[in-house]
Amino acid sequence: MVNTKAKEIVIKAERKNLTHQQMADICGVKVTSIYRWKKMGRAKGNVIMKLENFLEDGGNDIEKHNSFSEKRLCEATIEDLSKRARELGFRASFTDIS
Repeated sequence: MVNTKAKEIVIKAERKNLTHQQMADICGVKVTSIYRWKKMGRAKGNVIMKLENFLEDGGNDIEKHNSFSEKRLCEATIEDLSKRARELGFRASFTDIS
């Protein structure tokens, strides 16, 4: 099922001062998906429903969500961090640091 109100949901989340990264974390997708949803106005209903439900619950529990993200970061290996850095466009590796 496709949600054709995705753009409205993303804009509503922006008004709540959520970053695109926070929205992506809530939905379990990449940030590029959030940009695409905003541009195209469509998303898989079961995925964006997570953000919609978050907003309907008041959207004030981002601190709880952030602590979960920090926990994932603390558990990440050097390889995980290096891979994520490459995904974000960083070229240096941990072995380049001296």
